[in-house]
Amino acid sequence: MRVRSTDQQSLGDYYRVLAETAEDHIFVIDRGDRIEYCNPSAARAHGALPEQLIGRCRSEIFPPDVAERQGRNLAQVFATGKPLYVEGRTLYGDREVWLSTWLAPVSDGNSGVKAVLGVSRDMTDRKRAEDELRASEQRRRLVLAHVPLVMWATDRRGTVTLCTGRGLEQLGASSEAMIGRAFGEAAVEPFPSLRAPLGQVLAGESVSHRIAVGERTFDTSSVPLRDEQGAVAGATGVIVDITERLHLEVELSNAQKLEALGRLAGGIAHDFNNNLTAILGYVELMTARVPDTSPAARDLTEVRHAAERSAGLVRRLLAFARHQVLQPRSLDLNAVIAGLRPMLERLLGEHIRIDVNAAPELPAITGDAGEIEHVIMNLALNARDAMPDGGTLTIDTANVTAPVDRRPTMAAGPYVLMRVADTGAGMTPQVRQHVFEPFFTTKPPDQGTGLGLSAAYGIIKQLNGFIWVESEVGTGSTFSVYWPALATAAREPRVSAAPEPQAVGRPDQTILLVEDEDTVRRFARLALERSGFRVIEAATPEEALAHAAGDQPLSLLLTDVVMPRMSGPELAGRLTMARPGLPVLYMSGYPSSVVSPDGGLAPSGRLLAKPFTIAQLIASVRAALEGA
Repeated sequence: MRVRSTDQQSLGDYYRVLAETAEDHIFVIDRGDRIEYCNPSAARAHGALPEQLIGRCRSEIFPPDVAERQGRNLAQVFATGKPLYVEGRTLYGDREVWLSTWLAPVSDGNSGVKAVLGVSRDMTDRKRAEDELRASEQRRRLVLAHVPLVMWATDRRGTVTLCTGRGLEQLGASSEAMIGRAFGEAAVEPFPSLRAPLGQVLAGESVSHRIAVGERTFDTSSVPLRDEQGAVAGATGVIVDITERLHLEVELSNAQKLEALGRLAGGIAHDFNNNLTAILGYVELMTARVPDTSPAARDLTEVRHAAERSAGLVRRLLAFARHQVLQPRSLDLNAVIAGLRPMLERLLGEHIRIDVNAAPELPAITGDAGEIEHVIMNLALNARDAMPDGGTLTIDTANVTAPVDRRPTMAAGPYVLMRVADTGAGMTPQVRQHVFEPFFTTKPPDQGTGLGLSAAYGIIKQLNGFIWVESEVGTGSTFSVYWPALATAAREPRVSAAPEPQAVGRPDQTILLVEDEDTVRRFARLALERSGFRVIEAATPEEALAHAAGDQPLSLLLTDVVMPRMSGPELAGRLTMARPGLPVLYMSGYPSSVVSPDGGLAPSGRLLAKPFTIAQLIASVRAALEGA
């Protein structure tokens, strides 16, 4: 069909109107690289009118790098005679824009190309939106890939369409291996256990489950995915490994029980230790006056042993409640274990072999040598009870760096690990969960107090350490204790020496004795006076202040800690203000009120823990006087 000239003229007018009003940039570039035509929109982009650009060389308008890139595209159209679509950034003055451009050849009528017609569209806003969408999607994927759980989704047939999260890697699976497979085909737990619940979800129900797989526990929650019409189009859910959370809950529960029982133990210890101090003290005084061959001497010995056993029970109560006073120092754990081994061999018996694997160059730890020995002894005795027919007790030490075993409660840093393992009967999960609780025991009522492991737990916590147990029925038990490591070398552990002879006081050394418990006060006064000291006795802090108001010299304040209306430290504060440099020695059956947060002695004075013997009383008094 031929187009009449009038129609062609009208069509040309239409194209002109279209070009002049279009928002797109329309231009024509000839073979001389000059602008043969540009519409108003293209000119406005350069801040000019069309007549100001037409006839100018393209390279005069655009920056060199942009002009060079455009030139390569134009050259390709001139050479091939084929249209070309390109996208890229360009500059209009100082403004960077993103253009999509169609380049089309203009024929010269002889199979040649005389010019290139271009139409460019500003895609800057769309490109920015696409970039933001892409960045948002990248952030979403990044978040989903690192959340500490597993997120999954399936279609209506149960085929996995999404499976991501850091928890997936912890399960030993991958997103690539899961997507596209039927949900129940995954060999990695807990996915197979969710096959039946998935059917319920695809039927329209929301389902939550707790699944135990070996030592690990998972919480799962699944809901149906619905389309716009409300029909079930698939399922989605999350899988959370709560094993560590359950461990923390058990630890918190144990800590709360220990704290509650500790408050009770503290109240009992204060009064009980006062009574034991008097009992032990007067037994000691009476023993000195009774011949060794007398039946009364044997009776007194039995009374003393009973009182000492009672004192030991109170110490264990305070140990697991973390209220006993420790004397921490730099220690070599390997040396402590080596020094304790002969005693362990005697206690455990010949039917149990002891293997010690000490790591060389072990860092030092901060601890109380006696309390650490107490921990090792309790763990060893627990192992002995688990191996009535014999077995092997293994004690290993190692230098490790936290975090270990995915334990979030451990602060990062170096630790000394002590692992105590046995080949005994092992524990059920129920027993393992309660093993550190006070008074919990699997022994008959007459064969154990249930305080051994709980006391060890309290000591370890007070020394800023950690303990965990791993055990299964038939495979034995392993207790792992982590002590914070020191950068300095350890000193040799203190070797207990025989008690030194009682030092004798002088009449010119006056001790102000303050104790509200009559029997303890009378015993302490009698013991001090028999050792040569002059004693001023006060039953209350107010009475002590009245005695000290005069100008008589005082060599030492010996005071109970917990007293009505005024505590020992408060009394000491008032007296030392009036008498600077006055030495202070505290007595207490419940010493937590005068210990520092790290379990050591407070700087305000020394402490003599009740119950105490005459020798311990005199030695503590001499140490306080000599320290002053």
